[in-house]
Amino acid sequence: MNKFKPLGIQALKQTPYWSRLGAELQEAAEVIGELLEFRTNTYVLERLINWDNVPNDPMFRMIFPHPSMLSESDYARLRDVRSAGDQAQLASLVRTIRESMNPQPGGQLTRTCQKFCVQGGFRNVNR
Repeated sequence: MNKFKPLGIQALKQTPYWSRLGAELQEAAEVIGELLEFRTNTYVLERLINWDNVPNDPMFRMIFPHPSMLSESDYARLRDVRSAGDQAQLASLVRTIRESMNPQPGGQLTRTCQKFCVQGGFRNVNR
């Protein structure tokens, strides 16, 4: 039995499956990979994805980044900033896009708070 080994974008590039993606999907994986964490493994690549049906294969759509995960304008800005090579600007843009994606859809940040003890009392700290 093979040991589980997660593969990110860089490791995926070393597999024969990378070349099956085509230029547009390769770019999308690299660009969106700056924003959203990407991991897969050899079992998924070898057994669960129908590579003759990419990009429409359901397992592929669930696992691989694709341009429709972002608005066209966010995707274009992320692609262009990444291509320019300015890491500080890229980090800032990634942070901005992530914040706009609403990772707290249930209002966790506004409906709950952590309480910290402060000299016999409590103060609310919203993050």
